[in-house]
Amino acid sequence: MVRAARLFKENVDNMVNTQKICVIGLGYVGLPLAIEFSKYFKVIGYDLSEERIHTLNQCIDPNGEVDSKTLKNSSAVWSSNPEVMDESDVFIITVPTPVDKNNQPDLSCLESASELVGRALKPGGLVVYESTVFPGCTEDFCRPILEKSSGLIHGKHFYLGYSPERVNPSDKVNTVSKITKVVSGCCDESTDLVDSLYQKIIEAGTFRASSIKVAEAAKVTENIQRDVNIALMNELSIVFDQLDIDSFEVIHAASSKWNFIPFRPGLVGGHCIGVDPYYLIARAAELNVNTPLMNSARMINEAVVERVVAKVKSLFSGRPRVLLMGLTFKEDCPDLRNSKSIVLANKLSECADVQAIDPYVKRQTSGTYSTVDDFSGGPFDCIIISVRHKNFIDIQPEFIRELLTPEGKVFDLLNAFPSIKDYSL
Repeated sequence: MVRAARLFKENVDNMVNTQKICVIGLGYVGLPLAIEFSKYFKVIGYDLSEERIHTLNQCIDPNGEVDSKTLKNSSAVWSSNPEVMDESDVFIITVPTPVDKNNQPDLSCLESASELVGRALKPGGLVVYESTVFPGCTEDFCRPILEKSSGLIHGKHFYLGYSPERVNPSDKVNTVSKITKVVSGCCDESTDLVDSLYQKIIEAGTFRASSIKVAEAAKVTENIQRDVNIALMNELSIVFDQLDIDSFEVIHAASSKWNFIPFRPGLVGGHCIGVDPYYLIARAAELNVNTPLMNSARMINEAVVERVVAKVKSLFSGRPRVLLMGLTFKEDCPDLRNSKSIVLANKLSECADVQAIDPYVKRQTSGTYSTVDDFSGGPFDCIIISVRHKNFIDIQPEFIRELLTPEGKVFDLLNAFPSIKDYSL
């Protein structure tokens, strides 16, 4: 096994013709990764969604992360047939790791992917997980599934590694190859293999973690740190609101000090910051360890929607007409997963007539609110800016004001239009 690892590492530059990599899960993480690897290796991209495979074969990425020209020029092969895995030597698993309705880790996608890979795994193969998990998940949860499904033993028959994804959706500057990659393995040989593999595509270099658990913990820590800092700003904004102080003016003033970190208050959604903390919180609870700060941060950030709704109720009687600008979870990105703007739209619909506009969302009626593709539905009693899409920022502030009734208000959650806003967080 050790000799095989050394040969694998020594011949990594020649793997284009001798090895095949299968990337499982072709979303925001897997697709850009598969494209990068296909520049040096034979790559098969697998996704259980036949619709997604169809669009990729049409050289279209619905997420907008990879352009059509890049897809057309890539040598990667896309398939929804799990039998394509049988041809692979290296498996990289990038499936979603969400939470359930009780905010408990949902490992069903990870379990299914591990079973599929296990069936195709051959002696000498390498399996790398990129999905965000709690420390210990790769070795304690995924490894037994791989071993049972394959009949092989890790460290004896196959290699196991973990390299957490650091994708920032819609970011065209900090792309896969330009972000330092944390790599780890279940043994020194596995770490060597994972490191050699990623060094081929990561221009920014790799960071070798001392163990898989350290790498897993590092990933959740990155997002928990942001969650806690944003929660602090959201809590400060509550106090400042009562003091009739603009939170964003406070941040601007405080930023004049060299070591101030300008986190901003706002909605916290998406599939990372709004989800990943629950993985460590749940694992800590299993160990009877209290996590009051992390729990409080989650509660504060989850409560922002109710705070906005309460503000709207306090400003208007009856059912005001509200225009919500933005539905996706972040700017210039079509991703709607765990979007707090959608939660806000639904909650507002209980006390207001809501229209929502978003350049990345098709026109539809959800049952509680309607989406529109232009600003012709005014005048509105309240306009809420919840996402900083570039399309919105390019609008003249005076135009937004003209969409309001004489007593109408602009509730700018992001300080996108400081010259016309009436309220912010």
